[in-house]
Amino acid sequence: MHERLLRRRGGFPLIDPGVFRHRGAVGGLLVSVMFFAGNGYTLVLTMYLQAGLGYSPLRTAMSMVPFAVGLAIGSFFAPRLMVLGRRLVIYGALTMAAGMAMILAATRAGGTALDPWQLMPGLMVAGLGMSMVAGTLIVIVLAKVPPEYSGSASSLVNTSIQIGIAAGVALVGTVYFGQLDAGVLPVRAASVGLSAVVALYVLSAGAALVLPNGRVGQLEDLAPPPPPVSILTRLTPAPRSAEE
Repeated sequence: MHERLLRRRGGFPLIDPGVFRHRGAVGGLLVSVMFFAGNGYTLVLTMYLQAGLGYSPLRTAMSMVPFAVGLAIGSFFAPRLMVLGRRLVIYGALTMAAGMAMILAATRAGGTALDPWQLMPGLMVAGLGMSMVAGTLIVIVLAKVPPEYSGSASSLVNTSIQIGIAAGVALVGTVYFGQLDAGVLPVRAASVGLSAVVALYVLSAGAALVLPNGRVGQLEDLAPPPPPVSILTRLTPAPRSAEE
């Protein structure tokens, strides 16, 4: 309400309320929160490997390297697939869910004898899924909102990403540690925590349906947004000519 009143009075709201009238911005908000909440898997996996299986911090970090490899590989082709628009976001979220499901299956199969090599396929698939969303979501959202709302939409999505990461750690961490407090085995607690992560990624794929359908132009083909007009620009007087 405050932002709307500020806009009517000719002020500059932090987030233009008019941006919420566009599906691109609303869909970007929902996908950002749900998808990046799934990053809570890092807490579950690192705690399980170290506290549950006795991995050293170095061995735990090295076990996560396949995710970075998948992310690097996907970063080469994900921008070229950006023309798919929201379909790329859906495919990326489902790929991430598939990778987490593979990690979940590996933890159940490996139990207390889990080897880092068993996590490699799932982590690489998850890295591919992350590259399909993390590097393209903002551009896809900006292509689906009017240029005058591009600044607000970009800020909204970036803020939603941070909120999603923080909320995901809190939510997934609560599920995982709640299981441990209930006295279940660490492998069972990790399975429940990772199941919650899979559910978040599936939900984010469904949330991507809110994004407008249609193809998206290549990054270099998208028209740049108009330069923002700041308060200082309004208040600064125009320079006087030499004749005056």
